[in-house]
Amino acid sequence: METMIESGSRFIEWIASNSNAVLLLAAALPSVFLLNGGQLLRYGALAVFFVALAWIRFGSDSLAGAVVVTILNSLLVTFAAITIRKRLVQTEDRLEAITSAIRELELAEERRQTFSARRSRTARST
Repeated sequence: METMIESGSRFIEWIASNSNAVLLLAAALPSVFLLNGGQLLRYGALAVFFVALAWIRFGSDSLAGAVVVTILNSLLVTFAAITIRKRLVQTEDRLEAITSAIRELELAEERRQTFSARRSRTARST
């Protein structure tokens, strides 16, 4: 147990002393907010985070790595926006269909009431 704590503290000290590693982790941070999204967004966010960790692990923690991770985050956010837009359009279509059905029911009820009123007048006059 102490070995894990010691290695974890060494890793944290190394990250704190290495500004490029902090830059890479900061570049991967926005993808964390997409973990509550759908399955593809969750996997994409984890992939971006693992790319950042791999970039740090293999010692290539430079500004280029941060740029790559930022581009991956941008693509992931764009995909999330497109997905949300599709869901919004589907919801609007469903809402429009429900509104149309309600209008049709209201018109049918008005016609039924008008027919009933005419029928009762006709029955009274004869």
